[in-house]
Amino acid sequence: MMLTGQIRVQHLNGVLVASLEGEVDIANAAQLGAQLTAAVPNTVSGFVLDLTPTTYMDSRGIHLILDLAGRGQRGQQQMRLVGP
Repeated sequence: MMLTGQIRVQHLNGVLVASLEGEVDIANAAQLGAQLTAAVPNTVSGFVLDLTPTTYMDSRGIHLILDLAGRGQRGQQQMRLVGP
């Protein structure tokens, strides 16, 4: 059974945490990237991208992470990755 990727955003102790749940692949990476970009405002100084609930990621998912990191650097935001 394939799990479609989903984004869950929460604030924990003042830190924005975006969790990437399920599968991230060529079929949904662009949509998930747009959702993540919308969920992480330019006004935050940093955020955590939690990959713990991610069950599968292909090269498009890796590209999505690199795009987010680049966007964060341009906007002076720090991004931290959390994974299993």
